[in-house]
Amino acid sequence: MCIELRSSEPVAIDAHTDVLQKILQDLNSHIDGLEQILIIQQNGTLLARLFPEEHSEKIEAILAEFAMVADEVCQELKRGGNTEAILKGRHRFLAVYRTRSMKTMLGIVGQASVNLGLLNSGSRSAIEKIEAIVTD
Repeated sequence: MCIELRSSEPVAIDAHTDVLQKILQDLNSHIDGLEQILIIQQNGTLLARLFPEEHSEKIEAILAEFAMVADEVCQELKRGGNTEAILKGRHRFLAVYRTRSMKTMLGIVGQASVNLGLLNSGSRSAIEKIEAIVTD
């Protein structure tokens, strides 16, 4: 299964767009070293993004594919669906956090020096807030 991103621009979900953007800004203000943060629906619709950059569409696609691969691994190992996955390299990391419904994900790219405990704590809180908004 492949997720095709429909837009590199934030898609308005009425009054919730500003709230989603605020969640991303709050997460960024509490964790140093984040380079790109985005919220994507399972169908590939981009809901919000912080730090657009030159290669943002490629990063969005990589995060979506990473989420799919992590989910496939969990399913293959009969460990249930994946809700969190982190891939850390020497210089950067990719992280994906999914809502319980698995229909929306928070994707993050950042510097490898980021405190992963702080990242997990902040991202889990953010994904709960996101889920409350997108399921209204």
